[in-house]
Amino acid sequence: MRPAPQELSATEAVPAMLRYLLSNGIDGGELRIQARTQPSTRVVFRKYIRAPGKIGFFGIFEPSINDTRLDANWCAQLTRASNFAGALTSETPNRVQLDLGDDVGRAEEFVTSVFENLLHTSIKRDCVAYFEGVLISNVPRLTGVDTFTK
Repeated sequence: MRPAPQELSATEAVPAMLRYLLSNGIDGGELRIQARTQPSTRVVFRKYIRAPGKIGFFGIFEPSINDTRLDANWCAQLTRASNFAGALTSETPNRVQLDLGDDVGRAEEFVTSVFENLLHTSIKRDCVAYFEGVLISNVPRLTGVDTFTK
């Protein structure tokens, strides 16, 4: 069964989905935000559980090899312009991974930096989101949290 696409047109759609991932996602659960017309252009937020109550997510951007909107220095531009260097856990010529902890605001800033600033793509109009490994209801033994209120 394929995950259902989630629209991002509402003002608070992205932060609400990020909070939902943190509260209801299992270890390794994902929120994938991708361009409608080029699904391989996406930002993935992957949840981790380090211990009960110690949760967070990685923000991962791997641009499509065919994306002509990016020059060779896109990775440095993204980390420098958005001040994410301290969260950088992995950087290759084709991939950036940031440890964003449970900071929803910083995660929203990351996805906005990628789509709006770097790719000049409207998140609300041109992107769609998918959840994988996320439960309908929070089950603390699976999600690592009793409640999540950020």
